[in-house]
Amino acid sequence: AAGGSITRHPNQTSYSSGATVSITANAASGYRFVNWTGEGVANADVASTTVSMTANRTVTANFEWAGDGPGPTPGIHMLTLNRSPENGGTVTRSPNQGSYFSGTVVTITATANEAIGFKFVNWSGAGVADPNSATTTVTITSDMTVTANFGWAGDGPTPEMHTLTLDRSPENGGTVTRNPIAATYFSGTVVTITATANAAAGFRFVNWSGAGVADPNSSTTTVSVTSDMIVTANFELNTEMEMVFVQGGTFVMGCTPEQGELCGDVPVHQVTLSSFFIGKYPVTQAQWLAVMGSNPSQITGNLLRPVESVTWNDIVNQFIPKLNEMTGITYRLPTEAEWEFAARGGTNTRRYRYSGSDDINEVAWYSSNSGIRTHPVGTKAPNELGIYDMSGNVQEQVNDWRGSYTAEAKIDPTGPSSGSSRVARGGSWECRIAPIDECRVSFRGGSGSFAGFGFRLAISP
Repeated sequence: AAGGSITRHPNQTSYSSGATVSITANAASGYRFVNWTGEGVANADVASTTVSMTANRTVTANFEWAGDGPGPTPGIHMLTLNRSPENGGTVTRSPNQGSYFSGTVVTITATANEAIGFKFVNWSGAGVADPNSATTTVTITSDMTVTANFGWAGDGPTPEMHTLTLDRSPENGGTVTRNPIAATYFSGTVVTITATANAAAGFRFVNWSGAGVADPNSSTTTVSVTSDMIVTANFELNTEMEMVFVQGGTFVMGCTPEQGELCGDVPVHQVTLSSFFIGKYPVTQAQWLAVMGSNPSQITGNLLRPVESVTWNDIVNQFIPKLNEMTGITYRLPTEAEWEFAARGGTNTRRYRYSGSDDINEVAWYSSNSGIRTHPVGTKAPNELGIYDMSGNVQEQVNDWRGSYTAEAKIDPTGPSSGSSRVARGGSWECRIAPIDECRVSFRGGSGSFAGFGFRLAISP
């Protein structure tokens, strides 16, 4: 093993019959390559060659001592490099091996951890050419241990050293880092600490708790180490709902020309709406979990997927009241007319078939590209108002009872006063575009509670 190393490409342990594997022998310091032994080697006398995998193979790279003269191969010895204290700095060697022939001269370098106040002092151990130089050599004559000693770089007596422990609450809420990186520090060292929330799981940073933190409310701040200290980054599930303002206006609702043939959303009718706010995204699993304490979704694995498998009653009678109490904001479901006006781009409409484009693949997760599942919100392009996922991903339940359209013009309609089911809009991850286009902005579906149904919120100004 001391003679050298071997590499292979592709780097596997098993191969299909007939495969050709490239092998290379790398001689260690003081050795030279001799040959390969074993079946299937194309050229046994060259260090880089190939082996044909027509059976299980064992191939050996043979090395020999490369020194001059007829004498015996020198003894092989270990060189161990230590640090005192361990966090005082780093040590390196060249050539970088664990063992060496007797008489080998190895260059060793000590680098002090200046960021936390250390300096190099000296080397201790036999064979070191210049113990007071950070870079020097050691001659290998036996198994040897050489230690790089570090000390306090400041003036006056050496200060005490303390530990700094960084915790997270909860542990899956995010990550914490420190600079300089060390487990212990001289008393008085100022350490920069950074908390990064696990946004993919729906978390946000709240604050730091613990003594010595300069700004507990900043995700990146400093802590002055004056004793053994524990500082905790606190995270919470994010209940904040990003809302988009929709300027009121008048539009034609239903099967307008760009909605294509076989459109059954008739008769078209004029609708005038007051201004309102609507969710930039469908409500996510993380947001539902933060409010309700559980996740009812069937398609999981990423809490930024839209919540689904919730009924209209779950939304209106449980989730929204709790959210309103937690935030002090009066959220509600959008009306069907508000939803369609926002999906069409409001007063900025470009009259697309889908919400934001005539190319469904730009703006929607649907039956042909979804992989039969929901996707994290906001991963397709937005519409003209900067609103995401109003075509595909989940079908969104609105406030209205389902009922037939009538031709007369309407102002701020809220739908029928009663009915057998609520309306759901926008198609879902399984909506089809043929023969009937279920993903178009005018398409009307019925509400439900399986994995295709979610929702987004609205606010009245």
